[in-house]
Amino acid sequence: MRRRITAIFALLGFAVTAVLEALKGGALGEAVPRMIIAALAMAAVGLVAGSIAEAAVEEAIEIKAPAPQVKPAQKEQETDDTGSEES
Repeated sequence: MRRRITAIFALLGFAVTAVLEALKGGALGEAVPRMIIAALAMAAVGLVAGSIAEAAVEEAIEIKAPAPQVKPAQKEQETDDTGSEES
């Protein structure tokens, strides 16, 4: 989940910067470094947001359905030296 949100934020930062640069009418050579910087900055924001969201989801799942308690294993029936069960 964290990686997915990081990628979405990075792509949004890249796309928004690309559209703004296209509307401004700037040269492509000047726009590409800005788009890459925007993508990296938004990826960092997405990484933090994704970590928070992932922790919140895991916490909500634990509260709703707690992990089952594991009981100690019961002893199996005693066997004799030959390996067959006694009757």
